[in-house]
Amino acid sequence: MHFSKCYLIFYLLLGSFVFVQAKNPPKTNQLRFSHKQHVINQEIECQTCHAMALKSESGRDNLLPAMETCADCHEVENKDSCSICHKNPKEIEALPRVQIYITKFSHKRHLATGIECTTCHPSIAQQKTVQHSALPPMKLCFACHQQKSITMTCQT
Repeated sequence: MHFSKCYLIFYLLLGSFVFVQAKNPPKTNQLRFSHKQHVINQEIECQTCHAMALKSESGRDNLLPAMETCADCHEVENKDSCSICHKNPKEIEALPRVQIYITKFSHKRHLATGIECTTCHPSIAQQKTVQHSALPPMKLCFACHQQKSITMTCQT
């Protein structure tokens, strides 16, 4: 009898989960963007699109380019051209922000020392889609800080 109650609870929870997922499907509005096309094929510098990185002193700063930045090179004023960038142009929404980034991180400080963007984001230029996986792993930060004898405390 106790065994069947466990099954009943399991299936009720599973059903609730499926119901919630059906009512709130995951966002499918992803960008059609290739860093490889822009960085390697067109030789566009990172700061051309991510100019705010030069001033950014917090990991919470939004460094994604605005549509106006894209409009410098692409015709995006016409609503019919939204599908050039957006997979679902009828439901365009802002891209979700990365929540796991270190808030104290300063792009400005690192770029001022002459560090190239690809030092911390080595795979970004090869990416054919927009991904959060371009965030550098902590071991990459530690390796550089250790090599340059820079403090490695979390408070820094």
